[in-house]
Amino acid sequence: MTDTIRTANKISYFRKKLGLTQNDLSEKIFQETGRKFRQATVSAWEKGHSTPAMKIMQALAKILYVQVDDLYEKSVLNEEGIIYHQDIKAFEKALKKAETTFKKDPEAGFDLLREQFTLLIGKLGELSDSNTKMKEKFNKISEMMRNS
Repeated sequence: MTDTIRTANKISYFRKKLGLTQNDLSEKIFQETGRKFRQATVSAWEKGHSTPAMKIMQALAKILYVQVDDLYEKSVLNEEGIIYHQDIKAFEKALKKAETTFKKDPEAGFDLLREQFTLLIGKLGELSDSNTKMKEKFNKISEMMRNS
């Protein structure tokens, strides 16, 4: 997998995590940098057809509550399955957006809330799987030590 595709996947992943559309992201980039980008440009970034300039990557990182490095190689969960601070911040922000949306349009607010809880349940599933694997490794090592 190329760095461009990994970056594309990360931009899309973090954007969706915050409940933002590509147009929302484009608008936030404009607010942050004064540069306008069409939805098609954001789409091209997310498909790996192009990569934003470093200045735009810095703005994206700020908007998405991540470090610039997080948009490249690092995974969202580290090997131990620890949730990064930006995951929690993104979830809190998305919940606030769902609450605000719910007041105006309960059905749309509920949809946003369901999407966030689906992401959270997925994250908890990843943590559970990681915990199970660690327990299995510990048990194997314990058994080997008992048998030596």
